[in-house]
Amino acid sequence: MKTLYDIEEVTKACANDEEVIFAINSKNRYSIFLFTFYQYKYKTNKEFKHISYQKSKDLLYYFLRLVSKISLGYYKLTYDYK
Repeated sequence: MKTLYDIEEVTKACANDEEVIFAINSKNRYSIFLFTFYQYKYKTNKEFKHISYQKSKDLLYYFLRLVSKISLGYYKLTYDYK
């Protein structure tokens, strides 16, 4: 399983049936909202299921945590801030 920071690279890897972890940091925190655009660009409906949150907790973290809880374990969120 690879850890990637660029959402476009994550989408390419998902399209190739690779399992990836999308790592969110302070530079790419809003790029997660571009994932659907890149799915259309690469003509895939595959998705990543694991996010590593590598910055201080904010509203986006709690939103992703809520999605993780609602999905009953389908999506996984880990907090890896150092």
